[in-house]
Amino acid sequence: MEKIQSIFAENKKAILWGAALGAIFFVISFLSFRVYESTVSIMITAKSEAASFQMDEVVANISKLPETLAFYDRLLANNLDVRDVVYSKNQTQRRDFWNEIVSVKSDKKSSIIEISIESFDENVATQLANKTARTLFDTANLYYNVKTDVDLRLIDGPITKKVSISQWPWLLLASLALGFAIGFVISQTSSLLLEALSKQFEKIKEWKQMRMQESSPTKKIETEEPMEEEKTSGSDERAVEAVAAEPKKDAEKSLEDKELETLNKIIQQDIYPNFPEMPKHASAPDNLPIADSSFYMADEKMNEEKVAEANEETSEAEQLHREPTPEELKKRLNELLKGKI
Repeated sequence: MEKIQSIFAENKKAILWGAALGAIFFVISFLSFRVYESTVSIMITAKSEAASFQMDEVVANISKLPETLAFYDRLLANNLDVRDVVYSKNQTQRRDFWNEIVSVKSDKKSSIIEISIESFDENVATQLANKTARTLFDTANLYYNVKTDVDLRLIDGPITKKVSISQWPWLLLASLALGFAIGFVISQTSSLLLEALSKQFEKIKEWKQMRMQESSPTKKIETEEPMEEEKTSGSDERAVEAVAAEPKKDAEKSLEDKELETLNKIIQQDIYPNFPEMPKHASAPDNLPIADSSFYMADEKMNEEKVAEANEETSEAEQLHREPTPEELKKRLNELLKGKI
C-alpha cells in the first residue's frame, strides 16, 4: 500500500491527466462510433398437430439457425452482391465475425423471433436484414416441411435505427490507455516547460533591475529639467502679462493728448500756414571799414520806428494766433464736424 501511495503521489498529475483525457476520448468515440441496427420480425406457426406439440422446440431451433456459419455461407452464396470481409480467416474467426453482426431474440410466450443486423452504413444494414430473413426461409425448409408442418411469415421490418456500439468495454479500455499515455507525456513536458519559463522570468527580472539602476540618475536629471522649465515659463508669462498691461495703460492715457494734438494741427493748417524759419545771418568780419556814426543814428531811428511797427503787427498776430483754450478747441471741433469752417 505504501508503494502504491508513493507511486500515486509521484505520478499524481499524470494519473489525473490520463483519467480526464480517457473519459473525454470515451465519450467522443462512443458518440461518434455509432452503428445502424436493422430488425426484422418473423412469426413461426405450426400447420400440423405434430408440429404444434413441439412448437417451442421448433421456434428455438429456427432461432438458432441464423447464428451458424453454414447460414452465413448460404447467405453469401444466395446473394453475390454481399462481400465476405473475413474470407481469409479460419472458420472460428468467420463465425465470430458473423455473430458480432447478427443477433436473434425470441420470447418463450410467443412464436415470434427478431433478427437484427448491425452495420456502419444504414443502407447496408437494411438490405442485409432483408436478405437474412429470406435466407432463413430457405434454410428452415431444409429441416422442416414448410408446406405441411411449419409456416414462416415476415410480419415486421426491416426497421433501421441508430444505436450505440455493442463493444463499448473495449472502447473504454482503449480510451483510458490512450488518455494515460498522453497524460504522462503532458505532465512531463509541462514540468519541463514550467522550469524553463521560471528561469526565463528570473533572467528578465534581473535585466529589468539592471536597467532601472542604470537609468535612475538620468531620470533625476530629466525630472529636474522640467521643474526649471516650468519656473522660467512662469516668470516669462508674468513678464509678458506686465508688458502687455503697460501699453494698455499708456494708450488710455494718451488718447486725450492725441485728440488735442490732432485738433491743433487741423486748426493751424486751416487758419495760418506753417512757414519755415528764416536762416540766421553770419557775423560781419572784423576788417570792414567803419562808417560815420551820424548816418547810423538816423538809420537807427528809422529802424526803431520800423521795429515798433513790426512789434505792433506781431502783437496783433499773436493775439490772433495764440493757443486756444480747451473750450475754444471743443467749439472749433464741433464747427469742423458740422462743416461751418
